[in-house]
Amino acid sequence: MNPLTNGLISINIITMTKLQRITTAEAVVNYINNQIQEGHLKPGDSLPSERNLVKDLGISRFSLREGLARLSALGIVYTQQGKGAFVTTELNPESLRQVFLPAFSGSKKKIYDDLFVARRILEEEISAQAVAKRSEEDLQELQQILEETGRSIDEPPRYASLDSQFHKVMANISDNLFLQKMLELVHNYIQAFVVEHAKDSSCRQVGYQDHLRLFECIKNRDAEGIHHAMSTHLAHFKDYYERRLGNLDS
Repeated sequence: MNPLTNGLISINIITMTKLQRITTAEAVVNYINNQIQEGHLKPGDSLPSERNLVKDLGISRFSLREGLARLSALGIVYTQQGKGAFVTTELNPESLRQVFLPAFSGSKKKIYDDLFVARRILEEEISAQAVAKRSEEDLQELQQILEETGRSIDEPPRYASLDSQFHKVMANISDNLFLQKMLELVHNYIQAFVVEHAKDSSCRQVGYQDHLRLFECIKNRDAEGIHHAMSTHLAHFKDYYERRLGNLDS
């Protein structure tokens, strides 16, 4: 029995309870999320074919592909050319639901306010370490990410992936294993919201400019400037998060 057939009601409920506040692509993301949580899809499993998903879910091929692109950006599924889409083997189904909370629910606002405070403290220290420890090779890697980001400014899923990669490389430059692992933990919780944030064209432009300023501070070893640049960058991100929650609650 096709495991997706058992969940057809759930996708309708998700869409209805949001009163059309989410797109069809977002409903696809929620649907696959539920299938994994309920054990119908397990790490390493192949998703049904695109044709079957379109037919079973009653959606367009475009909406399905957009939803799968977001799942891929989150690291939940991956695709192999000619073979289809698969659930990533590193996925932890028990924590998957938490990954989606910041993007789709306002019920945990206090938790995520605390999370953003922790992120600010962590990333300000990481950026300061990057200023002190960066090498020419590190600068080349960051510049390469920025150049690719500029080329992908109109591709939200790709932009979201590069956004996270930029922060990960800064953590690697810090050469501190604990900072790297703590940042990985924080980003696991906010990654879904990073994808949502990247859907807004103005947010992509602002985020890209923020990253350029961060890069210049790291390049010039500007310890004072990097603190301001990172604080401003995270403030922009949090402002969008709060506006997003406000829209969901209105």
